[in-house]
Amino acid sequence: MPKVRLRSTSLPEPVDAEVLREDQRRPGTLRVVLDGTAHEVEVGGGAGGSWLMLRGRIVPYCAIREGDTVLVWLGGRTYEFSVVRPTPRRAGGSVAAAAAAGTDITAAMPGTVLKVNVQRGDSFAANAALIVMESMKMEMTLAAPFAGTVNEVSCKPGELVEVGRVLARLEPAKRDGNAS
Repeated sequence: MPKVRLRSTSLPEPVDAEVLREDQRRPGTLRVVLDGTAHEVEVGGGAGGSWLMLRGRIVPYCAIREGDTVLVWLGGRTYEFSVVRPTPRRAGGSVAAAAAAGTDITAAMPGTVLKVNVQRGDSFAANAALIVMESMKMEMTLAAPFAGTVNEVSCKPGELVEVGRVLARLEPAKRDGNAS
């Protein structure tokens, strides 16, 4: 697999990712390099869902790719990544503009909405628990990737939702200062 540069609204800088190879002696074990650090990751799954073994710990996960967007639900948190395409020149912009690419909270897996902790107009901190879902008998908390304000909530407790469904729309917090 070629190197891929991923950008996330929850990380200050893009991350370089590369899957080097599958260990032929141990099928399902991959050698993954993230930002220059190699990791051995065992991947498995079945009727109970998919999991990764990282540093001897089993962590449930789900990953979905749509075009240049990758949604990853890992151990109860949802991360949204976008593939960074090289450009000859980097356009100027703000942190808010970079965060604008990931302003939707979506269902990483089909499931049932258990709790909605915010409503339209609410402010929230980065990593705040916004929505709690249940999928495959596992509870997952959908956390805020950045600090901001809720523009819209489009789900309610008890509602069944499909994967990829937009559950809330967010707006990044505005930064003080002059843009020149």
